[in-house]
Amino acid sequence: MRWIEWLRLRLRGLLFRAREDQRLQAEMQFHLDALIAENIAAGMSAERARYATMRTFGKATVTREQTEETWGWTW
Repeated sequence: MRWIEWLRLRLRGLLFRAREDQRLQAEMQFHLDALIAENIAAGMSAERARYATMRTFGKATVTREQTEETWGWTW
């Protein structure tokens, strides 16, 4: 990644953290919903599809925290 793109992403994360957090949550929810729909289409019940999706996707909180750490600055 070019340094200017890296700087732009860092500044956006720093200045617009709430908006970026909302965008990240919406994107993660989109992927979760898509995986659940795929599992239901494969013949799973809604409850099993959600459970299988959560197992496959992993812990959303950990993923979100790791992503937010990349938005930060290291001094």
